[in-house]
Amino acid sequence: MAALADELRAAIVGDAVTWVSNRNINDTNVCTFKCRFCAFSKGPLSLNLRGKPYLLTLEDIQGRVLEAVARGATEVCLQGGIHGEPLAEYLRKLMAAGLKTLPGTAAEILDDDIRAILCADKVNTEEWLHAHRTAHGVGLRSNVTIMFGSVERSQSWARHMIRTRDLQKETGGFTEFVPLPFVHMAAPT
Repeated sequence: MAALADELRAAIVGDAVTWVSNRNINDTNVCTFKCRFCAFSKGPLSLNLRGKPYLLTLEDIQGRVLEAVARGATEVCLQGGIHGEPLAEYLRKLMAAGLKTLPGTAAEILDDDIRAILCADKVNTEEWLHAHRTAHGVGLRSNVTIMFGSVERSQSWARHMIRTRDLQKETGGFTEFVPLPFVHMAAPT
């Protein structure tokens, strides 16, 4: 799969390389989800794991954005909680406030059999795809991630790639593909 991807890349863009200097800012590590792979969140079942719960202030976030810009960041990824407003309206408000792209996090692996094991209470595959289809529809671009190395199989990778490829064909809204290795240290599983 990697060789074919490299061959297609060479045919489409040659040897051009682009780089995104990114800073991820998590406004809190308090989470009510129970994802079995996550060593980051703090909730009732994970208080004994590394680190203490935190909630950044707006001033903290602003300081981290300014620090990122000073270090040459071309992208800042804010990750946060869940709201109840219709997604398209919410995204338009964020765009009016300066949002340029949507992160592709929470994709983990877009195979619902595996998601049922890793993160059963998070969005399912269709809900994740809907969120990005909606973002692309209101004029945002996004990236797509894949978490590998946990309990998935190569068939799971293929399903993930096919689903995101099909959405890319439909909307053209993905700007990058980000493979993320499973970080097992301090994960609850």
